[in-house]
Amino acid sequence: MIGFYGLFYKIFDTWIWRFETLRKVGIIKIPNLKGTWQGNISSSHDNYSKEYEAKLEIHQTWTQISVYFESGTSESYSLSGMITAENPVAKAISYEFRNEPRVHALETMHSHRGMARLTLSIKDKECFLDGEYFTGRDRQTYGRMHFKRKL
Repeated sequence: MIGFYGLFYKIFDTWIWRFETLRKVGIIKIPNLKGTWQGNISSSHDNYSKEYEAKLEIHQTWTQISVYFESGTSESYSLSGMITAENPVAKAISYEFRNEPRVHALETMHSHRGMARLTLSIKDKECFLDGEYFTGRDRQTYGRMHFKRKL
């Protein structure tokens, strides 16, 4: 019997929870953010003078989420993350990240930690994540992020 429940949990955790019907009837409140998101960021580092292309890869099950971020100068991965889903209007993902600069990044950019919060919005059946990030004591920068889910 335990094996049956374990198998059911695994199937639900990885697959069943994604059914849109379960969201419509209110059984599941967690949004499905899994996938590739293209967009841009702007930073206090250069006084928001430029937008930088960026990409998010979100890996998600019903119980776990991880975020991989990539731009021309660095990449980062989530250390922890959560989705707030109680507010039906403002569902959001918050995560702590570790950022690693690429070889050709500015000399002033080094490995650092930070936090990001992105709010989900849906317009004309397209999904967007918009929000802000800030970095730790080494960088002490903050900025805006905007992403659209790729189909």
